[in-house]
Amino acid sequence: MWAYYSNSHKGVCLEYDLTQLQSDNFYENNLKRSIQEVVYTNQFNLSNIHNPALNFQKSNQWLHEQECRIICETNEEFISFPCLKAIYVGVNASSDTRSTFINLADKYDLEIYLGKVNTEAFQVEFIDFKNYRYNHQIETLKKRFNLPL
Repeated sequence: MWAYYSNSHKGVCLEYDLTQLQSDNFYENNLKRSIQEVVYTNQFNLSNIHNPALNFQKSNQWLHEQECRIICETNEEFISFPCLKAIYVGVNASSDTRSTFINLADKYDLEIYLGKVNTEAFQVEFIDFKNYRYNHQIETLKKRFNLPL
C-alpha cells in the first residue's frame, strides 16, 4: 500500500487503536464516526450510487491491502482523531517529514517507527525510533563515562 498511497514511501501511515474506534461511544463534538473493514468483491451493484455500502467496497485485486475505512458525517475541514496510536514514516521520506513527525510523536506521546530497507531480506522494516533513540543515548553515555557495555 505504500507505493499506492504514500508516494513510494515518501509519506506516512497512521495507526489507530481500532478497539477505541469501534466502540459505540466514539463520538466527539456530536460527530459520529463509523469504521468498517472493506469488502472485496468483483460484483458491484451500481444501481444506487448513493448507497453508503459502496464506500466500503473494493475490487478483489486489492484484497492484499486488508483495509479499513472511517467515514465521518461532517462539513468540517479538520477532524481530530484521539485514537491515534502510532506513526510509520516511509523509507523515502524527506528529513523535514521525518523531523516533523518525530516532533509530533514526542509532543503527543505516540509511537513512531521509521522505515528502513533490509537489503539482505529484500523488505522494509520499521524501527521503533523512541526505543532506538533511548538505547543509542544509553550507549553514548556508557562510552562517554567509560561504563561497561
